Amino acid sequence: MLTKTSLRQKIALIAFGILLSIVILEIGLRINRARNPYGEPSQKQTFNRKTTGIGPLYRGESEEALKKVLLINPKDDSAYFGLGMIYKKEKKFSAAEKAFKKAIKLNPENIPAYHGLGWTYQNQNRFSASEHAFKKAIELNTKDDYAYEGLGWLYSEQKKFSAGEKAFRKAIEINPKSYSAYYGLGRCCFLQGKFSASEAAFRKAIEINPKSYSAYYELGRSCGAQAKLVCSEEAFKKALELKPQEASLYEELSRIYYSQRKFFESEQALKTVIELDPKNDSAYRELGWFYRNQKKFSVAESAFMKAIELNSKSSLTYYALGWLYQEQEKSAQAEEAFKKAIELNPKKTSAYTELESLSKCFFFTTTEGTPRGQ
Repeated sequence: MLTKTSLRQKIALIAFGILLSIVILEIGLRINRARNPYGEPSQKQTFNRKTTGIGPLYRGESEEALKKVLLINPKDDSAYFGLGMIYKKEKKFSAAEKAFKKAIKLNPENIPAYHGLGWTYQNQNRFSASEHAFKKAIELNTKDDYAYEGLGWLYSEQKKFSAGEKAFRKAIEINPKSYSAYYGLGRCCFLQGKFSASEAAFRKAIEINPKSYSAYYELGRSCGAQAKLVCSEEAFKKALELKPQEASLYEELSRIYYSQRKFFESEQALKTVIELDPKNDSAYRELGWFYRNQKKFSVAESAFMKAIELNSKSSLTYYALGWLYQEQEKSAQAEEAFKKAIELNPKKTSAYTELESLSKCFFFTTTEGTPRGQ
């Protein structure tokens, strides 16, 4: 039977053991951070910056472990930064903001905390605050490529593509090995109609990360926009190797095949889209457009009707159907389809203008039936 003295000694030993374990944990965490505080270099190049944060990655301790660290040292700014990263990843943006701000309050030069804060604000569409956070990081370190990337994605989100391009180029100047900076640059250039520049940027992104499905997809679009049909086809096929069940890739390939007069391949690609995604109304609309260009009016009408069955709110499909009826001199039906299209989209008052735009965006044919890019 334990005496009171031996019981007190046993309790003291247990308490000491718990304290010692916490101290050892804290030392281990600090050593780990000293060796590699933000994660592996490869992660920096491949992670989704909008969801996991721009800037160096935190090593990834659990919320519980970080809170234990703060019990020992409430002034550990890196622990608050880690909590902010966890909360942001879990989309607990209010908690993330508080954690990042606490880290900055404890250490006004905690640059990764400004990165995290900038992305937290952007996820809440607080663009001005996000811009301020990234610019503050740059004030602390003018060679901070992560902060320039953050600004690039921020400006892109606001459709300020010229400013985004400038920010991404600055990030690349600082860090020429940044996959995400080249990818962001490519997107900004593409959306400004600078297709040759976007092609070059996506090729560089692929050189850095050859397993990037997204970069191959965007390369295919950039080549297609320049009527480089073979280049576009090759890029989309490479993307398919990386993501073989992606329906949108078959849609893109169908357009490229048609522009090359590979009609059988174009039709099969669209049918594959429907197999992978049976509720894809745009695939049925494009299939209808394909058959219309082949003068197969009956099957074209069936395809358009299926598209309408799946999505009765698409003005594009009604425009396409009206065009089909017009071509067959079914005036009453054409008028009804065009009126429905205008009802769904009153801002477009000309069905013919809309269909001309539709044919161009599909990479298919002009109104005279001449394949584009030939």
